[in-house]
Amino acid sequence: EHKMHVPEMVFGHLLTSDNYDDDENKVTGGRNGYGAKLTNIFSTKFVIECGDGKRGQKYVQTWEKNMQEKGKASITKYSGKDFTKVTFYPDLKRFGMSKLDQDVVALMKKRVMDAGGSTDKKCRVFLNDSPVAVKEFKDYAELYFEKDQPRVYDKFGDRWEYVVTTSEGQFQQVSFVNSINTIKGGTHVSHVTDQFVDSILDKVNKKNRGGMEIKPFHVRSHLWVFVNCLVVNPTFDSQTKETMTLKQSKFGSKCEVQDKSIKQLFNMGIVDTVLQWAKARESIDMKRKMKAGGKANRLLGIPKLEDANLAGTKHSEECTLILTEGDSAKALAIAGLSIVGRDRFGVFPLRGKLLNVRDANFQQTVNNAEIQNVIQILGLEQQKVYDSVKPLRYGSIMIMADQDFDGSHIKGLLLNMIQHWWPSLFKLEGFMKEFITPIVKVSKGAQELQFFSVVDYEAWKEKHNGGKGWTTKYYKGLGTSTAKEGKEYFKNIRDHRMFFKWTGARDDELIDLAFNKKRADDRKEWINCYKDGDAVDHSRDSVTYSDFVNKELVCFSRYDVMRSIPCFVDGFKPGQRKIIYATFKRNLRSDVKVAQLAGYVAEHSAYHHGEASLQGTIVGMAQNFVGSNNINLLVPSGQFGTRLQGGKDHASARYIYTRLEPITRTIFHPDDDPLLEFQTEEGQSIEPKWYMPVIPMALVNGAEGIGTGWSTSVPNFNPRDLIAMLRKLIKKQKVSTTVNPWYRGFKGSIVPNPDTEKGGFEVVGIAKKVANNQIDITELPVKQWTQAYKEFLGKMAEAEGDNARGKIDDMKEFHTENTVHFSLSGTVDQIKALEQEGLEKVLKLRSTLATSNIVFFDSEGKIKKFSSVQELIHEFFQLRLKYYVKRKDYHVDRLKKEKNLIDAKVKFIVMVIKGELVVSKRKRDDLIAELKSLGFKPYNEIFGKTRSEEEEEGKPAVTQAKEPKSGFDYLLGMPLWSLTYERVEDLRRQAKEKTQELTDLQNTTPEALWERDLDAIVVELDRMDAEEDEAKKEEGRLRSGKRARPKAKAPAGRGRRKSGAKDEGGDENEPMEVDDDDDDEVEAVPAKKPKGDETGANLLDRLKERRKHRANVVVLDPVDLNMDVL
Repeated sequence: EHKMHVPEMVFGHLLTSDNYDDDENKVTGGRNGYGAKLTNIFSTKFVIECGDGKRGQKYVQTWEKNMQEKGKASITKYSGKDFTKVTFYPDLKRFGMSKLDQDVVALMKKRVMDAGGSTDKKCRVFLNDSPVAVKEFKDYAELYFEKDQPRVYDKFGDRWEYVVTTSEGQFQQVSFVNSINTIKGGTHVSHVTDQFVDSILDKVNKKNRGGMEIKPFHVRSHLWVFVNCLVVNPTFDSQTKETMTLKQSKFGSKCEVQDKSIKQLFNMGIVDTVLQWAKARESIDMKRKMKAGGKANRLLGIPKLEDANLAGTKHSEECTLILTEGDSAKALAIAGLSIVGRDRFGVFPLRGKLLNVRDANFQQTVNNAEIQNVIQILGLEQQKVYDSVKPLRYGSIMIMADQDFDGSHIKGLLLNMIQHWWPSLFKLEGFMKEFITPIVKVSKGAQELQFFSVVDYEAWKEKHNGGKGWTTKYYKGLGTSTAKEGKEYFKNIRDHRMFFKWTGARDDELIDLAFNKKRADDRKEWINCYKDGDAVDHSRDSVTYSDFVNKELVCFSRYDVMRSIPCFVDGFKPGQRKIIYATFKRNLRSDVKVAQLAGYVAEHSAYHHGEASLQGTIVGMAQNFVGSNNINLLVPSGQFGTRLQGGKDHASARYIYTRLEPITRTIFHPDDDPLLEFQTEEGQSIEPKWYMPVIPMALVNGAEGIGTGWSTSVPNFNPRDLIAMLRKLIKKQKVSTTVNPWYRGFKGSIVPNPDTEKGGFEVVGIAKKVANNQIDITELPVKQWTQAYKEFLGKMAEAEGDNARGKIDDMKEFHTENTVHFSLSGTVDQIKALEQEGLEKVLKLRSTLATSNIVFFDSEGKIKKFSSVQELIHEFFQLRLKYYVKRKDYHVDRLKKEKNLIDAKVKFIVMVIKGELVVSKRKRDDLIAELKSLGFKPYNEIFGKTRSEEEEEGKPAVTQAKEPKSGFDYLLGMPLWSLTYERVEDLRRQAKEKTQELTDLQNTTPEALWERDLDAIVVELDRMDAEEDEAKKEEGRLRSGKRARPKAKAPAGRGRRKSGAKDEGGDENEPMEVDDDDDDEVEAVPAKKPKGDETGANLLDRLKERRKHRANVVVLDPVDLNMDVL
């Protein structure tokens, strides 16, 4: 066609490439027909030799003088292997050279190595007759870095292979396309690199929440990527082919980076490398953004700052900045400044708790106005080492916080900031101080004493007859102190000022332990090692950082855990226990508003937090929808939330009512109350350390909580299962090793997790295909709330990608506040696709319940992690049985004393009636002396102490009764009408009953007592189940449109709130249940007031009796009501 041999055309004529046709797919490098010819042009001599064994010919041709002179082709016979050989003599003069220098030779050698690395390993490459060491691309890449440097290698198909390792902060690449070395990379490198970058960025961002924005090029700068590929018809940015420009969609193949490669790269620490770089970058940015204005004489624009007059002057070292806990503390400090003056004291109120800068991310820190203000006021500079306070606007900081747990935390957070950012200042003597105020003051006449810790006050009370005769005032916060007291504090400032003292590296380590989130395990041990009674000695003028952390800050952390982690004995957190204490004390049998109950709890149990939190706890204890409580201890009278929104849809505490559930006092038996260890706070008797339930409520209602260093997550269990296990333990029988979680009303399944390595349990909802184009969902996994699930289904119906429709077409809802019923519709293909993927999987109807984090406080107040539910039950069993022994002993002793008391009264009355003892017209002392001579004993000798009796609602159920005025008041205080034979007979009858009761109790084992209590709980559970079944039947009747018979009046503790009932105390009017009916023959049925101690069995009997009246009562459907009836 071209009238010449092919070798001559390829090597001796320009623009003779056959690669212009893009319709033909080729994976070669040439395109424009210049490459080989340019070598010929820049050579003084160029020789091409080709051997064709198949044709039996050898072709040789020579060009000289820069391809200007062409020699005649020589074709001879040849019988060897096929080959092509190019020999060229570079025209060195054209390059200003006399010989090939080392760099050019090295470049040529590199090109040979490139050939060895970019071609198939079957292709042998020689340099000066010696085979090169590089046989494949992996070997080639390893020439660029140390042998021990970690790297990732993978080959995808026969066209792609890559090696990835880390770089030193700058992106590097080495790449080949069809054996062409693209020294500047291109789209083929981006194709591979971007997949790694996206995966790394996703992982980094999860760990860098709130940090500086990390972009793809930040990640890319830490990678070194080697790519070797074959691409169809590649295009480049120039003839030198340094950068490939072909779009990825035209590559002719794709390289899909495998998960194993990404995981290998993660294991090389690339994520940490990027994060460390980001931290270093943040540090630079933070120093720039958080730089103070220097030692300014006057600061303007910082709200609420009361700057010292000498701050920022040559007298700055003498100035102290008082950082207060809120505005009320600032007011107290300002009052004190009237005594010490404002030249050397400045005041700035902190809004709540300072940020924990040790674990705060970049965004949190630079955007925190509070920290910015403190830095500006003090004149601090990031990363600066201070050997004195001269560069600062203030020479010291004095923290003025409440003397409570939260106040200690505020002090700790401020110390943490200084130690973390300016450790040199942390060590400077006198720089950090605290202002302490009394927790308790006692006074008698003009004498006044103040105590800075409860421990000191209790020690003083023991030495001074319990503080009798002294007036006591408790100070819970700085706001309790008056302005006058504030002036007194500052007048005696040396008594109220304590210096923090650095004693060594241990101090720094302890601050890190308290605030470094990575040291949660260390904090667990730290908290558990604390001993009650350890306290800072406030009589000294200084405290070491170590003592502050180990004796004061630890109390906050322990208290934080106590607020978050329940006690395994009763399953209560402190707030819940206070609520139960208050309801028992009030004997709460009638409805009261939740808001009012919260106030009552706060008043009677020394609750010191917001009432909104307490109201939320009350609501939570009364909730009974699926996924909440298995046994709600309070009655939900009103809208207390539903499973639609997980209880968040409850009404305001002002509008809903509650009272004790009857089962509550069955579980927490009154007979155990005298055995409990009630606590005292601010001189007030409050709730016990824990209650002693009949069954382990910690498992019945489960537990969730996160505190300092500790968290807990325990599912709910069936009380009937627990009762069965306890009965076996009581009978010393073997207990099952497994017990499944259980949630009241849940219709799905809860089974052991099939993945035994993960353990725990699997919760499965219910989905059923009811037609070829319809699926019904009638149950969701526990704690998967209906509203949130509805939103998930809504997204399933949305179009996906290029598809015109989603996974389903439509969704209808038929559920109630208690039940779930979604109906999903779609095409036959859509429903079939869901089935193939697995209904439970694609519809997210599977979840897990873990039993690996069963953490509770034990009976000794120590945090304990239980290895299993069985371990907890066994420990509960041992403790509960011990308390049944105590209960029996206590009540045997009580009955004996009561019998002795009755006998003494009988003897006294008989002697008075017979005239053997004259009580009238005599001196009291003479009468008491005669009583003693007759063998009568004072009350204290008979009974030991006065008994506490459960009283009517509105009065305490458990109280500390006052001591009688005289030891014989139980006799001399009897009314005159008691001195009769009738009263004697009544007392003898009582004595006989006491004797019988005592005999019965003595003959009853502790185990039998427990069995009896368990029986009572089962009766109550049966009652609750019966009521629930009745409610479901009633709902079914309403749905079917049938006229419903009138409901039996709700038994005590359940059902709607009574009309006419007072909010507090008893009923003001007798309530009536009246049906809205215009039938003249129907009579209103008076509602019998339920008895507080009525058993479930009695209630069921009364419900059956009440059904007899139903035949004569008609309840109209709402549509039948007319204005006359209304």
